[in-house]
Amino acid sequence: MATVNLASSPETVYNTAYKLALEVNDLQKFKRFLIALGIASWLCGIIFLGLTFYVLKVLASTTLFFICLFLDFIAFTGIFTTITLGILALLKKRSKKD
Repeated sequence: MATVNLASSPETVYNTAYKLALEVNDLQKFKRFLIALGIASWLCGIIFLGLTFYVLKVLASTTLFFICLFLDFIAFTGIFTTITLGILALLKKRSKKD
């Protein structure tokens, strides 16, 4: 599966999304994959966010708080990356059909 550097140029992100769209032949399977990945990212984000508040309130550990905050950042970055790649790949796939 293709990966994207978040500091990449928009052209690189677009090309990566296009390669990702080419890897998936069936559009319906691709939509299901994106939905499953989005749900998993949201669940991880919510769990890590809850864990962050638990660590902050109950354990009062600064180190653990920043570790949980970093995990939140990773989970929510995954959500936005999934959404962006999904939209770009679907647009590229549709423009190829026209």
